[in-house]
Amino acid sequence: MPLRSAFIPAMALMLVLAAGCGGDEAPPTPPLAVYEDGRAVVLARADSGRALRIEHEPFDSVMTQPMVMELPLEAPREAEGIEAGDKIRFDLALGQNAPGQGYRLRNVEPLPASTSLDLTADTTAADTTNGRR
Repeated sequence: MPLRSAFIPAMALMLVLAAGCGGDEAPPTPPLAVYEDGRAVVLARADSGRALRIEHEPFDSVMTQPMVMELPLEAPREAEGIEAGDKIRFDLALGQNAPGQGYRLRNVEPLPASTSLDLTADTTAADTTNGRR
């Protein structure tokens, strides 16, 4: 009888552990870095709403000039209702160095239309230098 009484709790524990191990979804990998409080103007929605093409202000520690980037949204539902021309606040998360784990937009929030952005670098002008800078 002692073997039988130990067997049942052991089997129950194995079933609980096995239930947590299955499935195709891996837990999300934490980002390597998060740059907070970015601000930008949305130029377009992209990738069926899963990304935004933005022109953002400089990030002092990582991107020292304003630039245009198309970035995937970590949670596309956060950006519902945001359209081209809207100004946004966001965090920029840098993922692990694996395919699809580059920069991602997170915590996207609309800013008032009257918000002034520092986009002093002319990132939207046509290239009239024929490739010469």
